[in-house]
Amino acid sequence: MPIRVQCKCGQTLNVPDQYAGKSGKCPKCGEAVKIPLASAATANGSPAKEGKEGTATPKPSPKTAAASGSTAKSPAPKPKVATATQAKGPTAKAGMDDLFDQVGLVKKSGHFCPNCDTRIAQGTALCVKCGFNLETGQKVQEFATESSRQEFENKHLNEAARMMRREDALEERTRNLGMPWWAMLCMILFGALVVICGVMLVDAHQTGLKPANTISGKVARLPFLVLMATLMAINSILTGMFAHFAIVAHGFKDKAKHGWGSLLLPLYAMIYGLKQIKKIRGTVLAYWMAILLGIPSIIYAAMKLPSDFLQF
Repeated sequence: MPIRVQCKCGQTLNVPDQYAGKSGKCPKCGEAVKIPLASAATANGSPAKEGKEGTATPKPSPKTAAASGSTAKSPAPKPKVATATQAKGPTAKAGMDDLFDQVGLVKKSGHFCPNCDTRIAQGTALCVKCGFNLETGQKVQEFATESSRQEFENKHLNEAARMMRREDALEERTRNLGMPWWAMLCMILFGALVVICGVMLVDAHQTGLKPANTISGKVARLPFLVLMATLMAINSILTGMFAHFAIVAHGFKDKAKHGWGSLLLPLYAMIYGLKQIKKIRGTVLAYWMAILLGIPSIIYAAMKLPSDFLQF
């Protein structure tokens, strides 16, 4: 039968009778609670044990026994035999502590801010997280930091909201640091063009040159450096166009003037992209690679390509 115990803080506990006479922590305040014996709990208001016939059997007091003139000697009290539970006092106490620990009712040690529940050092007068003055019990006015702005009344919900914001910011930075999808597409296209041109050259070497008015014939007659410069120029133009419009979109998302400036003035897009490299690093790197590799390739291909190369 469980023993009802009431702590000083008002918390009522139902403790198994096997822990009678032991001590345990209160799950509410953490203070040590003494578990009374079953007889003491019964005397404090618990129902008395019933006999075989279901009636209470009160124990006669010594005065009543003396007044009745009873000369019979009361039997000597039997020595108490310690049960297995009582013999293991520390184990029983540890068992109750484990019972409270399993449900998370463990008292925190140390000093914490009463306003935001942040761990602080002993003797601290001001919480640097929320601006709460522990001496006056008031919050410092105009103490605004990212961690002190509360969105909800519950501190656990505020902590969850901050964690979600940090995860979103990390995901955004990770997404912007990588190579954009359109840059990968341009690289795949460049590789495909190289393979196609290579197949044309191998076919011309084995079967002979095709007529000069066909694509295969014109490609096979081009010098290798001119062919590679032409392919690099095509890839750089496509990559530069995608990167330019990506910077323009980012500019409009930031401010309208940055978007219009990047759209109408390529030089403005270059400078603005360098300023935003922390946010759109992959886009800016692809843009500048297209410029640095594309300009020499375009100039060389324009100088070396035959004038009738694009005429069919």
